[in-house]
Amino acid sequence: QWLAVEKFDPEEKVKSVKKIFDRLQIKNETELQIDKYINQGIEQLEQTGAPAKRLDTLKEFIQFLKVRDK
Repeated sequence: QWLAVEKFDPEEKVKSVKKIFDRLQIKNETELQIDKYINQGIEQLEQTGAPAKRLDTLKEFIQFLKVRDK
């Protein structure tokens, strides 16, 4: 519906799109995908053979990035 509309109230459009995102649980699905890729990345890091201390530093940074305010 919003794709065809040329004149609209921007706030109303944002609210409508947010409702669609909420109904489709986009935030939840996005967080699941983030966790999936973070875990895959950590697994790959662990396979590099790098020293544990360096890996721990990277893992801490990854977790920081995950929970930071967006």
